[in-house]
Amino acid sequence: LNATEQYSGSPTIASRVRQYIIPDITVGLYSGHPLHFKHGGMDVKNLKEYLCWAYYQYLLITGIYVLEPWEQSIFNTVLFTMIAMVVYTSYVFIPIHVRLALEFFSGLFGGQHESTVTLMN
Repeated sequence: LNATEQYSGSPTIASRVRQYIIPDITVGLYSGHPLHFKHGGMDVKNLKEYLCWAYYQYLLITGIYVLEPWEQSIFNTVLFTMIAMVVYTSYVFIPIHVRLALEFFSGLFGGQHESTVTLMN
């Protein structure tokens, strides 16, 4: 026990984090997660345990386990909205940029433009 725990009689937040959260992180990372395969299929109970484990890891890694439930929901809403916007924008604009880059590099390395080919015919 450290000095504050000896005098106050109750454990501090730091000792609770060391006691409960840090061992769970090491168990999840180093001894494997609870997703097991049985006879070519997944066990539903183990899938539920895996999803709970993954959500718990998400809470720990992002640090939102210290927030109130309503703050967590606002944080999750903003985060997933931003991720959805990035995915949608990537889906819409990346093909256009790839096409433009291919046209640019084909012109740079000796490829002929469509207008030049039609003039030759």
